[in-house]
Amino acid sequence: MCQRCLCTCVNHVSSLYTLHKLIVSTLRDPSHALKVDKDRRQAAVLIDALTDKFPDWLTTAANDLEESARPRVAMAATRVLSLAPSLSERTRDFLTDLGARA
Repeated sequence: MCQRCLCTCVNHVSSLYTLHKLIVSTLRDPSHALKVDKDRRQAAVLIDALTDKFPDWLTTAANDLEESARPRVAMAATRVLSLAPSLSERTRDFLTDLGARA
């Protein structure tokens, strides 16, 4: 039971952390452009990995987002799409859907 619970928590945390990276990328001061770019690229890699192996985790995390966070996540998702053209089709679809939630 504990192992199963821990696994569920880790799954949820990794998905939330990925969306957190998107939100943070919209909150940074423009003078920190390198960090913003790094946040977006990290989010892209994480989303690509999660949508490949565990697509439901991100969908659940996105559905559970606070209403106030949705516009920032949508904005960042749209920006990630233009930043990383080599993403999988599944990832691009997820980011497109996320971008439409604003």
